[in-house]
Amino acid sequence: MPTAVDRCLADLDRNAPDALAAADALAAERKAAGDAEGARRIEERCLAIRRRTLGENAPETLSTAGNLARSLAALGDLRGARRLEEDVLDATRKALGDEHPDTLTAMNNLAGTLKALGDRRTARRLEETALAARRRSLGDEHPDTLTAMNNLATTLWQLGDAPAALALQQAVVDTRRRVLPADHPDTLTALANLATMHWQQGDRETTRALQQTVLDGRRRQFGDEHPATLRAMNNLAATLWQTGDGDGARELQLAVVNIRARQFGDSHPDTMLAAWNLINTLLHRNENELAGELLKRHLVPLMLAEPDGLDAELRRVRERLLVEAVRLLPR
Repeated sequence: MPTAVDRCLADLDRNAPDALAAADALAAERKAAGDAEGARRIEERCLAIRRRTLGENAPETLSTAGNLARSLAALGDLRGARRLEEDVLDATRKALGDEHPDTLTAMNNLAGTLKALGDRRTARRLEETALAARRRSLGDEHPDTLTAMNNLATTLWQLGDAPAALALQQAVVDTRRRVLPADHPDTLTALANLATMHWQQGDRETTRALQQTVLDGRRRQFGDEHPATLRAMNNLAATLWQTGDGDGARELQLAVVNIRARQFGDSHPDTMLAAWNLINTLLHRNENELAGELLKRHLVPLMLAEPDGLDAELRRVRERLLVEAVRLLPR
């Protein structure tokens, strides 16, 4: 039976009225649903049509090329994404100038792909250029400027310039707190990014304080069962364990397992990963009986699964699980 993507491609082939607009909407929907391949199929056809009818450098053509590049990146074709993004940036610069918002967005997109390819130095140069332009045109407190600061801070961190990265990320946090509510999602995301940097620097106490602030904000904002709250709980649990608060880590991890099981079932991948985190904590606390009960309740399907059908994280968990099961499961 033809899928929605198949029907969309057929409408494009027939040149049906409003087919391109409908195709754009469906591609965005498929991408949001995690179907990057479906989005790619649509975007490739739309790009070919727009190149033929509008020309290589028309705004609609460049927008479609940028969308296709992001789909290719999501599918792992980073070199294909890079080629498209370089073309989009060159064409946008020529048409609109170096400091037009569309040019700066194209710089940001290319920088992200370059980082994924390991070319962080070129990414840094692009991000520094984009940030300087954002500051000149929008000021230091505009959301686009702060996003550019966050992107550059991440790149500086990856290049090993921890002092500059921390200073820039702290500036993002300070500005977010000044211009947005304390529990605004952007403020909490900036705090979480700063916490990650302090964690990697080994500053567990600062990390713990920041992560507690993030968790409290996520709970007020979304409640206990939202994915963002659960991520914050997991992050704080890891820090609590590292700072010697095993009871606090255990309590948070057990709450995450129970919520995941209620939401998705005992053997959903998210539940299994949460259970594995808790099992590791229990084993270090010599709570082997409860660890064994959790293993039987949540992780037996993972032990029996074919490794080729699992993602990399679940395969790693399965390998360790098979070792631990020998001493946790009854003979």
